[in-house]
Amino acid sequence: ASLQVELRHKKMRAAAVGRSLEALRRRKRNLDEELEEMLIVSELRRVYELEASQVLQAQEGQVRAGGEQLVPMPNTVERSVATMEASDAGGERTSMQMPVVRQEDSGVREAAQGAMQEGARARTADDEDTSSQSDNHDDNEDATKTSDPSQGGEAGEETEGEKRERLLKEDERLLRRMFHAKEKLLKEQQDMQLLSQQQEMEMQEND
Repeated sequence: ASLQVELRHKKMRAAAVGRSLEALRRRKRNLDEELEEMLIVSELRRVYELEASQVLQAQEGQVRAGGEQLVPMPNTVERSVATMEASDAGGERTSMQMPVVRQEDSGVREAAQGAMQEGARARTADDEDTSSQSDNHDDNEDATKTSDPSQGGEAGEETEGEKRERLLKEDERLLRRMFHAKEKLLKEQQDMQLLSQQQEMEMQEND
């Protein structure tokens, strides 16, 4: 009777481990989707900045030349496929490819803002804990840069270059947070798989 009770308890624990493992797999799928969204947002932002830079350069060239011809706004910008590597559960390297972005200039800003709103969903407490150290480091750097009197300029004013640098740093911070959370999730999934295998071996021995 005691063996049956112990076996029943082990089966219950194995079922709980299986449910936890499935929950981790769902979290990993969600994290992969959010990471892909952040990659798209970062790429769209680079596309918009490139187009704006091209227009400004063309305008400056015409001013120096004294010409009166209007500067056409670039309609499309083709970006090469962006590839980012990530470790899967088996430790192998896998590549995440993002399709070539071909966005009309009038819709790039709106598309980037919409994707950013989707990608800014509330993160889990585990994800926040995983990346809190790196985020604090970045925040400290931002605070130091903001309070540095050598930068000049009045408080509240931000040049185009400073804005572009700040936005790119935000992208890097979010991407780093996503990768840290994914690494932690993969580690938890491996631990749960190992525990499940050990419990299956124990049950087979009892049988």
